[in-house]
Amino acid sequence: MSITFWNPENPAKFIEKYDPGYEELYSVLTEDSGIEINMCNSNALEVLSLLSLPSDYSGKISARELEVLCKRALIRLRNSSFLDKMIPTVIKGNFIDTGRPEGYLQNTIIKLLEMAQQRTTEYDEIYWG
Repeated sequence: MSITFWNPENPAKFIEKYDPGYEELYSVLTEDSGIEINMCNSNALEVLSLLSLPSDYSGKISARELEVLCKRALIRLRNSSFLDKMIPTVIKGNFIDTGRPEGYLQNTIIKLLEMAQQRTTEYDEIYWG
């Protein structure tokens, strides 16, 4: 499962292109496209926690408020002993080497900040679900 963050007022826009080398269509973001961020549930809930938001699988927040929360979270990450290192997953004693890469949370919050700053009106809201 995954959670996606998006701004319906500034959606991600894709165009389809054909790659003759692979003989298939693929989608590419257009230059005027908004940002859409998708992450697994556990990473999304960790990001929401860092933003001091409820750990809900869906919700919305004003883009302006999200911008402030992202800036605060980045300051806390920079000034704390919290290290965003690669975190491996262990399930019932089995080590699964697919943890998130180092810096993932900080980079994701930076992308959310960019999304919030791309608001088209003062009243834009960012949704997740």
